[in-house]
Amino acid sequence: MKKENNRCAILIPDGESHFLNYVINCLSTIPRALVYVMTSKNDVAIKFSRFVHHLTFYEITSDEHWISCINSEVDRHDIDVILPVFETGIRTLSALRQDLTHPNKLGLLPTTHYFDIAINKWSLSKHLTQHQIPHPLTLHVVSGTGDEIQGAEQLTFPVLLKPLEGTGGGVGIRKFGDLGSLNSHVNNLSEEREFIVQNCFDGIDFCSNVLCENGSILAHTIQKHIVHGTKDFAPQLGLQYVENEEINAITERLMKSLNWSGVANIDMRYDSTTGIYHIIEVNPRFWGSVEGSMLAGINFPQLYINTVLGREIGPTTYRHQEFFNLKGVLARIKKQPSFLFRWRWLWNETPVKFVLWDFKFYAVRIFRKLFSILRKKFF
Repeated sequence: MKKENNRCAILIPDGESHFLNYVINCLSTIPRALVYVMTSKNDVAIKFSRFVHHLTFYEITSDEHWISCINSEVDRHDIDVILPVFETGIRTLSALRQDLTHPNKLGLLPTTHYFDIAINKWSLSKHLTQHQIPHPLTLHVVSGTGDEIQGAEQLTFPVLLKPLEGTGGGVGIRKFGDLGSLNSHVNNLSEEREFIVQNCFDGIDFCSNVLCENGSILAHTIQKHIVHGTKDFAPQLGLQYVENEEINAITERLMKSLNWSGVANIDMRYDSTTGIYHIIEVNPRFWGSVEGSMLAGINFPQLYINTVLGREIGPTTYRHQEFFNLKGVLARIKKQPSFLFRWRWLWNETPVKFVLWDFKFYAVRIFRKLFSILRKKFF
């Protein structure tokens, strides 16, 4: 199938990612873009999206088979850009890039060595210590062994217990107010698993979002969290895009130390007692608020595509505006019903435009979620 009217064909090979529709919404604003999605799940809701030009299902048996399927899709659809969106796909393509028939159609990606450091919270903590980059006191913990936590006397409670590699959304994070309850929880886990324990402190959450090449930041946005999620450690409902020289400087040091290429989302927290910005974790992938960056002026998926095609990267300045995700929109309207009639706010600082443009996809998602809830309740 050949492209028409000199359009740009983009293949997203990890179409089962829950971050997919955020990236596709960003791609929907690019003129003459054709989005092809490859997925290993047979019935994904994204097939109902009007922004997906073509979707293909493959029953993947191995990483090598996945790469072979990508090669097939690239040749079949005359793909211009291969755009992975989630951690698994990004790492696999970084490791097996040489097996692609057209590796030049894959853009900036981190090396597997630095990817593995960034995604593993204990490895990241050791790296940050080595490079003297500020971060909370972090200890390594192995559950199910009955051993005491080494260095526990250094902790200042409350503390957070986190799995080494999370699935996003704060899943698996637990808060403990004293050493006794922490030890009890860790030692009562039957299986041997690795965690980190981090000091928890009062402050403000920020995220630094970047696109890099060999440790140099090509584009960035900084977001300050202003409306917390409905659950502890859940994604924020509302944020504000800001500039912050200290955050920029810390992010630059981190990216340079990792010789980072590609996108990343860095969670940071400002300690209101010490006045220090701490790096909490690195998400080496696209993120849930990537639409917000796009609405503020930085379309990270488009900038990634430009680097593949050898184009000028484009504008790198952004507006210091707010962004509310769909749950945040509902929460704000519930609190202040008059916001339902603030059309400029709804259109420019929320994803409402994408719901209207891609209504069938969102309707299917809502229906499936309601059906799942009802099935669990009554069956």
